[in-house]
Amino acid sequence: MHDAGAERSDDWVWFENKHALAFARKLLLRAGQARFAGTIKPRFSRTAGGAYLSNGCEHCDAIQGDWPIGRVDLFLSSR
Repeated sequence: MHDAGAERSDDWVWFENKHALAFARKLLLRAGQARFAGTIKPRFSRTAGGAYLSNGCEHCDAIQGDWPIGRVDLFLSSR
């Protein structure tokens, strides 16, 4: 995730770090956001050649990939 002021990718949280992704899932669960926590789970990827902890679409379960989730302000305002 990154906030509106983050202009460089160094300022973003990239979810290629599985520890960060697992931590994000725990934080979401503690915050009562099970719906969003459920989008973080192991999924199989043909590209990766196996399953790994990933962020995915809550509707179709597609892997979102190792990309920043997006701007925090847009995420929060859409809920």
